[in-house]
Amino acid sequence: MASFHMRRKAIKREARKSIFSNPLFFFSTSFLFIILAAGSSSFLRTLSRTVSSTAPDSIALCFEIVLYSFVFLVLSAFFTELLRSYILLKKNTEKRKVCCLNVFTEKQEFCKHLRLSVFAAILCFFEFLILNCLPAITRETLASFSFESEILDSLFGFSFYILCFLIIAFFSIWLNSFFMVFFLTDNSDESSFCVKLCRSKNMMKGKRGELFLLNLSFIPHFLTVYFTFGISLIYVLPYYLNTLCSFAFYVAEDSKKCTFYAFT
Repeated sequence: MASFHMRRKAIKREARKSIFSNPLFFFSTSFLFIILAAGSSSFLRTLSRTVSSTAPDSIALCFEIVLYSFVFLVLSAFFTELLRSYILLKKNTEKRKVCCLNVFTEKQEFCKHLRLSVFAAILCFFEFLILNCLPAITRETLASFSFESEILDSLFGFSFYILCFLIIAFFSIWLNSFFMVFFLTDNSDESSFCVKLCRSKNMMKGKRGELFLLNLSFIPHFLTVYFTFGISLIYVLPYYLNTLCSFAFYVAEDSKKCTFYAFT
């Protein structure tokens, strides 16, 4: 556990060093992504309300699905290209390659980024589902049980919530098995996504819990985003992404089981 703690501190220190070695690039790209995401969200809400008030529900629903899908395509492509640029900078790639957003001009690159984005959205959906459904099920279960004793009710409720937390933690740790999918390029068969899934699961053995603790350590940072009305996200976003990149490099170096090129 002590080695995990020291490694986590080293990874985060390396991420901070990377940010402040090129602050203009990291803060400007982070600010641009936040502006795009916030602007798209406001635009979608306004347009959805307008369409809903002037068109039938079925037409409004179809319109919203198409519109949200289009925005997802653009933002997800930009986000994965942003992550790619962070990795290329870590590999000391020439700056001209980093600044080239070829994902929007090359069909193969766009499809590859889109596939990763859809996979990430699926993982987030399952995480969101269990985070919302499990506590609700727990509350309903506790409401239906009564031992007619405050002590027993309290003990049972506490135990049930502990079990709920453990299930959520276990599920989150299991999802970390697919973390390296977003950083792998298998030269032998780049089109096989299943191969990447298997390789990622093998590489993340023994490191899923470490990634879980690493993500937990960022909770205070993301809380500052709420209290600063989103301003601190300009720093927190590149810090978090750079930390994930550093962790991915550590996993790749530790495994030595496949080539690590990360979107290149």
